[in-house]
Amino acid sequence: MRSRTRRVALALSVSLTLSLGAASSWAQGAPPQLPPAGPGTSGTWTPSPATAADPPLLPAPTPAATPAPGSDAAPSSGMPPAAPVVVQGAGADAALAKVQELEARVALDEARVKKVEDDLGLLRHLKLQGYVQFQYRIQSFNAAASPNLVNGSLPPGIGSNDVIAKADGTTTNNNLFRLRRTRLRTIFETDDVRVFLQIDLLPAGGPTATQGTIARNAEATGIAHWSEHVKTEFTGGLFQIPFRAEVVESSMYRPFIERTQASQQLFPSERDLGVHAKTFVHKDLFTIDVGVLNGQRIGEKSFVLQPDLNSSKDFFATATSKVGPLTFNVAGYLGRGQTVDGTALRIKNWKRLGANLGAIAAYPLFPSLGESRLYTELMFGSNMDTGVTYGFAVPAIPKNFNDGVTDLNERGFYLRGEQELTKWGIAGFRFDTYTTNSALKNNGRDTYLLMGGLRFSKYLRLINELSYAIDNIHPEGAGAPSKHIYGYTAWMQGSFY
Repeated sequence: MRSRTRRVALALSVSLTLSLGAASSWAQGAPPQLPPAGPGTSGTWTPSPATAADPPLLPAPTPAATPAPGSDAAPSSGMPPAAPVVVQGAGADAALAKVQELEARVALDEARVKKVEDDLGLLRHLKLQGYVQFQYRIQSFNAAASPNLVNGSLPPGIGSNDVIAKADGTTTNNNLFRLRRTRLRTIFETDDVRVFLQIDLLPAGGPTATQGTIARNAEATGIAHWSEHVKTEFTGGLFQIPFRAEVVESSMYRPFIERTQASQQLFPSERDLGVHAKTFVHKDLFTIDVGVLNGQRIGEKSFVLQPDLNSSKDFFATATSKVGPLTFNVAGYLGRGQTVDGTALRIKNWKRLGANLGAIAAYPLFPSLGESRLYTELMFGSNMDTGVTYGFAVPAIPKNFNDGVTDLNERGFYLRGEQELTKWGIAGFRFDTYTTNSALKNNGRDTYLLMGGLRFSKYLRLINELSYAIDNIHPEGAGAPSKHIYGYTAWMQGSFY
């Protein structure tokens, strides 16, 4: 009985081994090998009718490997790995030849790129940009705002918008073409260094011409990469003062030809000499910028002659944060200004204080048109005005020289909206108000502006602006002048970058 059982087990084992081998060969693309015909057969093996309908045998599962502790590897499914695809014959040779050809092409392209970089040298880090703003401007004034006033009144027979002569040899004409900006910008930048130079190529003429080609930016920057997400840029030179977002916004991209009145009064030409350090966290999701300045701006009459009139320095700090489509900024300013009496040869220093809050929202409210943008900033200052337009907007030397000056508290606000009109156009509005001394009633300048423009390409645009300003800024003790100024300007900008 035991011997018979062993013979049955051996027969089953041989049968199972043959079946598994056949299944494995079939899975690899080879037909199963049938057992040889037995004695007394015609050479064809006929399966038993009882097993003809049985499904094919599956290969035995491979034991699953146990993943190492702490590993994220998923346990094996128990199925055997897929058999590799082996390309043989002419097809394999063709594929190999194709791969070798592609590798040769990549190597050749890399060699060409390296040669170009070697030939260019430092030029591969250099960018050349520029733009020209050609402007037509016409203005109209009521009697109180007329440039024809002589000692506060119009000469007999002269209208508020007539063209008359001025003592300096010019006239009061306000209907003209002009070059508003002709900027050439060069930027050399690597991972660690940036040099930015921008000049204004304005024409000069006549024996006493005061305007010509001047430097607008001259900055040298070293870049420290503290980590993958934090870097600091250390800059020295002539740069835009980042007290307001509007001040550092490039005129190359701003769709309004001029900045608001507050920015023009506090930061004429927007730039000063000094040093600052700007730190970026996660690119520009959060930035903080701190710096030290002379406190004398480009645009003030003594800047070129003497770029600082006192030994103390001014300080600023700004911070910006981006949250989705919103950008918030806050800034502070601390420094000292001066009033110079050139007749009595005396100088009076006084403190400068400023604070600014701002927000920008950019979101495609109308996706078919393009992005919608809203800007607003609110500024509070004490003795921050530079007096370039209103001479009385800076503190006066007191009668008793040893007394402190009477502080003048400024306030500025603007709201600005822009809407892209597909890639071919843009429209917008802006309201801004500014006062040189908030202690006086009805002492401000309000400006309303409408803008519409066409974009002929990425590099060429034509903008039209209509403006209306009511100027009641006046010194203490005088009445509000109620000046009304109407303006229209059309300006075309061609640029490359």
